[in-house]
Amino acid sequence: MRWTKTIIVVVLIILAIIFGIRMLTPEDTWICQKGNWVKHGHPKAPMPTTQCVK
Repeated sequence: MRWTKTIIVVVLIILAIIFGIRMLTPEDTWICQKGNWVKHGHPKAPMPTTQCVK
């Protein structure tokens, strides 16, 4: 029973870390929408020169 509680706590901590990393990482990129490159956030990279096909 003691190991079960420990495993549950470890799994919850790992999930919290993954969730925290996901929420804190910036999502600054370019997205292809309807054939055009659209800014998502504030990307530091210039707009892609490849053709946007979707």
